[in-house]
Amino acid sequence: MTAVEVIESIEIKAAPEKVWAASAKDFCGIGQFHPAVEKCALSNEGKTRTLSLKGGGTIVENQTAVKEGSSYSYVIVESPLPVADYKSTFSIKGSGESSTVTWT
Repeated sequence: MTAVEVIESIEIKAAPEKVWAASAKDFCGIGQFHPAVEKCALSNEGKTRTLSLKGGGTIVENQTAVKEGSSYSYVIVESPLPVADYKSTFSIKGSGESSTVTWT
C-alpha cells in the first residue's frame, strides 16, 4: 500500500491568535467548522475526541502533540473510513491581521 500525503491551506484575514482561539484552542473546535461533524465529545483529559458524523458513523482521534497558539497533531484510532496509520497536523501561521491555516 502506498502512503498518501494531502496538504490543504487557506488564507484568513484575521490575526493568528484569533484564528487559534476560534478553531484550534479547543480540540473539539472542529465541530464548529467541519461540515461533516454533527457533534464532538472530549474524553481522556481533553486528549481524545469522538466525532459523530452527520448521516452516521463515529471517528475517534487522539491528540499526540500541541504547540499552544500554533499547531496540534492527532491520529485516528477508530474510524469507518478506509485509512490506516492516519496522522495529521493542523497549524496556524501568520502575523498582523493575516493567517494561513494548513491541514497536513
